[in-house]
Amino acid sequence: DDGWEIRLLQALVADWKRLDSSDGLKSETTNTFIFELERMLRQVIERNGDVMIWLRIVAILRHYALSASGGPNILSVLGELWQQANVLIGEMARRVEMTQRVQAEQQAQQLRQLGQKLITSFDIDSILETLVEELPYLGIQGCYLCLYEEPASPTEWAQLVLAYDERGRIQLPEEER
Repeated sequence: DDGWEIRLLQALVADWKRLDSSDGLKSETTNTFIFELERMLRQVIERNGDVMIWLRIVAILRHYALSASGGPNILSVLGELWQQANVLIGEMARRVEMTQRVQAEQQAQQLRQLGQKLITSFDIDSILETLVEELPYLGIQGCYLCLYEEPASPTEWAQLVLAYDERGRIQLPEEER
């Protein structure tokens, strides 16, 4: 979102002010930064962004915050805040990795199923029907399949034997080259 950096800094400053005016870390009053960071990380994940880049963002914030902070008490509390942020980023990155792994396994399973269906198909019509039914499950939104009239010279002529898009199979003119 636009303005994410301002919202993150405002959350950090809000926590910092509460920490600076208290005698130590009280987790129920110093979660603004972590909550805002988690919200942003969820948006990054939804958009297939890079969660790990946030380690660098937090490191830069830490650098400037530590150089501007005062007193040993605030330094130790800020250290805990940075640790929480790094743990949160690591956990979110692990979730993304697990989700990607599950998706890859599901896609591999669907690909194996497609292969088994194609192996058991003995005519071109059943092969084409199988492709139309199964390829969308692999994330393939559209497909054109041609048969070369002369495989030794594939640039000469070919016949379009299958065309489909997200609406389904497209009717083809008979014997068009």
